[in-house]
Amino acid sequence: MDIQNKICLITGATSGIGKETALALAQKGAHIIFTSRNEEKGKRIQEELIQNSQNESIEMMPCELASFQSIRDFAKAFQSKYSELHILINNAGVWGNKFETTQDSIEQTFAVNHLAPFLLTNLLLDTIKANLLALSMSHLVCIIKDESTSII
Repeated sequence: MDIQNKICLITGATSGIGKETALALAQKGAHIIFTSRNEEKGKRIQEELIQNSQNESIEMMPCELASFQSIRDFAKAFQSKYSELHILINNAGVWGNKFETTQDSIEQTFAVNHLAPFLLTNLLLDTIKANLLALSMSHLVCIIKDESTSII
């Protein structure tokens, strides 16, 4: 699939797999938008991705995925700027040693890893539906079926 100039939104692209995914897609000519809860770090990553991919079409937009209001604000800002979304990669996730809650009074790991991608995807659904090539992945699930199992 040719992704030249396709609009790709990636959460969790400031490090790890998300950052490498953003770089790979940028190298193929995609227009990358990624979220960052820390604007200063996000700007540094944006510059690094531009330099390493030679693609100027990389944008960081602030979003704190532990806050439903921040997700709503981000979705509104995204939709005011973009009428299409070709690829959505919900990659962000957190893991902690201690129990913490978000400002919405929800356990942080559950909020960021499960509720945030659900809310973001639903808020962007009309934008995603505007293009038939849209892809939204929150988690990759692989089901292996052999003769002795049945999947309902």
